[in-house]
Amino acid sequence: MQSASPPIDLPDDLRRGLDIAAGEAGKTPSDIVVEALESFGVKRLSEDQFQKRMTGSQ
Repeated sequence: MQSASPPIDLPDDLRRGLDIAAGEAGKTPSDIVVEALESFGVKRLSEDQFQKRMTGSQ
């Protein structure tokens, strides 16, 4: 699925910390980011759900 958002631009120091944390947890950096976003309450949306939210359609 294509996203309208560009890749996340993390500062180098935070990216290094993410790489270390992921390695220590035996996960990928993407896994760590997904878990953090989900714990923050960010919901996964299908392309249709995304388009409806962006256009205000029901």
